[in-house]
Amino acid sequence: MDLFTTIILFDRDETALRAYLAWQADGRPHGRDIDYWLAAERQVQNLRAVGSIAAETPRSPSKQAKSNAKPPQTAGLGLKILGAI
Repeated sequence: MDLFTTIILFDRDETALRAYLAWQADGRPHGRDIDYWLAAERQVQNLRAVGSIAAETPRSPSKQAKSNAKPPQTAGLGLKILGAI
């Protein structure tokens, strides 16, 4: 696998993880999958541009942060994300 393919796959996986965590943190709203995916995609692209992709945490596409949001549970997350791609 060449470097370009590795970067593309990493970006896709990072986008999927960020979208899933934000969606889950917002209470899993129905019908907003594209909103979460596009917001996560923008985050990954922005972080790639500044070279700090690992330093940033996923954020919700919601305009207001929820103060009572529970931290996301990540047990078994890899299997859920792989099934969603």
